[in-house]
Amino acid sequence: MTKHTLARRRWFGRVSVPSIVGLGIAACVAGQGAATIAAQSQGVCALLTIDEIHAVAPKMEIHDGVAAANSAMELSTCRYTWGDGVKASALVISINPASRVYVGMTPDAIKQRLASSVVPETDDSAVPDVGDAAVFKAFSPYYVSASALLKGRVLQLNLEGDDAREMKGQLLSLLKSAASRM
Repeated sequence: MTKHTLARRRWFGRVSVPSIVGLGIAACVAGQGAATIAAQSQGVCALLTIDEIHAVAPKMEIHDGVAAANSAMELSTCRYTWGDGVKASALVISINPASRVYVGMTPDAIKQRLASSVVPETDDSAVPDVGDAAVFKAFSPYYVSASALLKGRVLQLNLEGDDAREMKGQLLSLLKSAASRM
């Protein structure tokens, strides 16, 4: 292994997968006229207020949401961040057409797919009374997600940071608030 390869591997070991995905979305936005696309995705940032987001980050200074979109994929996101260094955290809200996320699937099949994604005997759970179907997924203590199918779209809230798994109740409350505004 070359010295360059080792240095690159060490750098990637410090970057989270959601951060890499966010960089990819930002690159798409930059290539498509960021001013126009950012204006289109402001609606995603309006789904939650910073006061509401304080539920998952009490006593933290939360930066204004950064909107991004990829019009070709009909994807809109809003990223909120707080903290610094190893204590940096983020909440990413995204809206995608269900037909793009679950290509070729009927609404009933999508509901079934969401329900079957819940892993028994884990922190995963179905979320009642949100859209047509909703789930909470705990991928690690530091990365969790809440997703809902509603109005032909998939609303997803991804939380990354210390103790993210312990914020399940607060994240589900945010999912319900965001869903009510769609």
